[in-house]
Amino acid sequence: MGPKLKKSTDVGAPKSKPPEGESKCQSCDKLCISEDKAIECDKCLSWIHLACSDVLLQDYEVYNKNGMEKKGFKWFCIKCRTDDITPEPSSSHLLANINKTITEELEKFKTQIGNDVAKINNQISTLSKTMNDLEASNSKPVSWASVVGDSGQNPDMVQLLAKQVTDTHKKLSLDREDREKNVIIFNVPESSKEDDTKFFKQMCSQNLEFTDVPEVSVFRLGAKNTDHQRPMKVSFHDGWDKRKFLAKLYKLKLDEKFKNVRVAHDMCEYDRLENKRLLEEAYNRNKKEQPTDFRYKVRGPPWALKIIKVFPKNGIGKKPLVPPLPHTKPAVTISTET
Repeated sequence: MGPKLKKSTDVGAPKSKPPEGESKCQSCDKLCISEDKAIECDKCLSWIHLACSDVLLQDYEVYNKNGMEKKGFKWFCIKCRTDDITPEPSSSHLLANINKTITEELEKFKTQIGNDVAKINNQISTLSKTMNDLEASNSKPVSWASVVGDSGQNPDMVQLLAKQVTDTHKKLSLDREDREKNVIIFNVPESSKEDDTKFFKQMCSQNLEFTDVPEVSVFRLGAKNTDHQRPMKVSFHDGWDKRKFLAKLYKLKLDEKFKNVRVAHDMCEYDRLENKRLLEEAYNRNKKEQPTDFRYKVRGPPWALKIIKVFPKNGIGKKPLVPPLPHTKPAVTISTET
């Protein structure tokens, strides 16, 4: 155990002190009472007043304040150090012990850090090799069969790729399923949720001529902002009602107040990116070919989008039909235009 400080009120002092009358100072032979500053030798277990020892007051206070005895520091009196040619001062002895312990702890810490760094380097090396293998495999077209055929060389990579493909496909399928019964309506005046529901029901009953208005849940997307109207998300309780709603959208063109209203499928991120790519391709083809009797447009459900030729109902046009940039329109607009 470390040096014991006689003063019971000091931090780090022992919980119980020697009985009064038995803890005499090794130097002056007077009792070491609880009010005295005293220290106990860890070898002979004798007590000595601080004033009778060669321990400096500031070292005693530091030792006491930081509870050094609980951390394994030892102190020996001058008599127990008589084997030395020149007795080492007590303060120096304490500091030497402290420095030794700190050095040992630092060495342990360095060893642990070194081991952790080695593990991290090994993980980085493994990851780097895997990345290089993936880059090498992507440098030329490969089929899944060829990858599986080489599984004997790198089975872990094949399993990793297979798991990633499976997880991605599952996540994509679930996301599409959650959005399957939804539509997004743009440019609808915004007030309250109750008014949004009322607006949709009136649109279905009065403009789209529904006999039974579909059961839906209506939400606004994004944080409310006075600078623009938030898109309105409509979730149909029955998927068949969504199909009937989309089939009747052409009737909205008969009412002037709906001329700016646009409707889109509720797409997942993957389908939105694919839709954007196809819209840009259709735009570039229209711009390059300058067709006069049709224009390229993106059509189809969110999971099977494709570019097709759309011919105007009013016959062959007189001028090229070049649509505006695709990124200015919502994803997969269900057109109500002619």
